[in-house]
This record gives sequence, structure tokens and C-alpha cells, in this order.
Amino acid sequence: MKDFFIKKNNIILGANKMKIFYSPTIDFNFLKQRPQHLLSQAAKHGHTVIYCNKTQVSGLRKEEIEPNLWIYHDVNVAIKRNQDCDVFFATWAKTKEYINQVNAKITVFDNVDNFEVFKKDDDEFIRFADIVLMASQPLLKLHSDKRNDLHLVRNACDFELTLKEYNKPKEYENIKKPIILFIGAAGRWVDVELMERIPDKYQLVFVGQSFGKPIPKNALHIPSVSHDKLMPYIKYADVCLLPFDNSDVAVYSCPIKSYEYLSMGNIIVSTKIPESEYLAQNACVLLSRNSEEFINNIGKALELSKNQNIVNKNIEFAKQNTWQYRWLDIEKAIYDFAAKKGISL
Repeated sequence: MKDFFIKKNNIILGANKMKIFYSPTIDFNFLKQRPQHLLSQAAKHGHTVIYCNKTQVSGLRKEEIEPNLWIYHDVNVAIKRNQDCDVFFATWAKTKEYINQVNAKITVFDNVDNFEVFKKDDDEFIRFADIVLMASQPLLKLHSDKRNDLHLVRNACDFELTLKEYNKPKEYENIKKPIILFIGAAGRWVDVELMERIPDKYQLVFVGQSFGKPIPKNALHIPSVSHDKLMPYIKYADVCLLPFDNSDVAVYSCPIKSYEYLSMGNIIVSTKIPESEYLAQNACVLLSRNSEEFINNIGKALELSKNQNIVNKNIEFAKQNTWQYRWLDIEKAIYDFAAKKGISL
């Protein structure tokens, strides 16, 4: 474990082991997202993670699915057996009802989205929590009037997955056109119509599922695959897409897929949202102001993808933006808060 003990500002991160209670928000095995990545890193750093699945199954026993990471299927059992945790970690403000039951020393709220339906709960939790994380710069700016100690912790990638050898996906084997890839869900923030304008000279591949909008008619649809099997689809794609609309959800988002695309060196064609503008300052991400520019940028991206220096630039950027580094930032925020308040962890 010594590789995970990284020294920052004279603090050995990972040296003090904590028990972290994650409130029920998303099942661990459902579309591996930010909470699963971050809490897996916490477990790898030696902390005990009590992860409560959203799906409640009374009587189903807890499981240690990774070293130090325990999945509970009954939140009441989890609370009963894990009183006096060090950290209550939440990504859904609705779960703040469990805080008093867990009796944690420190409460962390990880604010990852901007959905109007949760605004009141988010605002209350942002003011209440000891430590508040923001997943994007727009989210941080949006809530900066509530407190001045917000922490910007963007999404990231699992760079270790890029170091493995992958065969071309069987679905790609007979495709002769350039492969233009989108991974994720067709949520209401995704511009499906924009993808349907992609010319027939390209093959649009959609890996994911419908989530309020239909799958693009012109796409080769590959249903959702587990995260550990996703990388071959990215590796063997020619260009990757981020076709978000200008809704509040999209504008305040930090798409994980962007970092996953870049980790394989792929060129991204994106609509113009703030976090894509940030990425374009550091990697090869082509921003598009309208549908015509979006389509033209696909052609440009295909040419740029032949330049190994550009590909390497994307890979190097992704290497500096991993979930391990993100967890270390969070861990430091927790230790700093504990030291400031005289809390023993």
C-alpha cells in the first residue's frame, strides 16, 4: 500500500485510516460512475468503506467486493453495525436524513449535478456539510454565494485500464467507415438530433442506453457494457463525441466520458459547454458552436488523430487526471478539516 501514501504539504495522505459511510444513492454495480470510482480509491488507500446500495434487499448479507469495500443491501443494518463512522459521504442531498443515525465525525457532500428538482435539498446540504465538493467549475461558481470554502474536484479516468491489451470489439470488425463513438446514456441533456445529422460516410456507434431520449436512428447501438469492458470500444474508435445541449444539466456537468476518451488518446468533438472549454485548453478537444461546425470538426478530428504528438498530449493530460489523484485531493481536504477542528481520525 505504500505507493498510495503520497506526501502533500507535510501530510502523509493515507496514513490515518478512516471508516467512510456512503449513503444509499446508486447501486455499486450500476454503470460505474463517480461515487464508485472515488470510494474504490478510498478502499485502495486502506480506508474502510461502507457502501449502501440504493436497492434495498432485507436479509441479504454484506459483501466485501474489493479489499476494504463493503456493500450493504439494507441501510438500516449498515447503520446499526457501523455507528460512529469517521466520515459520512453523500452525493445525493436527499440522503442527509441518515446523518444523525450514523453519527459521523465529518460530513462530506459531493455535489455532482444541477437538477432543478433537487435544488432546495442541494442548497441546504451545501450550507450544512463540513466539506463540500463541486464536480465542475460552473457548479462551484453557482454555489459560491453559499460559502467560500468549496472544493473543485472534477471527474477523472481510471488510467490503469489503458495499460491493458485489448482486441478490437467484434461489433467493429466489419465496419469499413471511420468509427465515430458516443458512450453513455441518451439523457435529456444529450443532443440526439445532432448525432443523427452525422453523414453516412461515417459510422456512428452508440454504446449505452436510452434514458429519456431515443437512441440515434443512424447509430450502431451496442447496449451498455460493464466499465472494465468499455475501453476497447474507445481504443478502436476514430473520433469520440460529446454532443451535449445547452440545458442547465449539461452546462454544469463534467462528463466522465471526456477523461475516458482522452485516456486512450482519442480526439474529442464537443459542443461548447464550459468543462469542454476547459479541456480544450489542455488537450485536443474540438469545440463546436453549431451543428455545421460539429460535423466539420469530425473530419478535422480524423486528420488530427493521425498525429501521434497530439494523441500523446491527450494521454499525458489524462494521466494527470486520475481517480487516484482526485481521491487524494478529497483525503487532504478531510485531514485538513480534521486538523483545523481538532478531530481525531
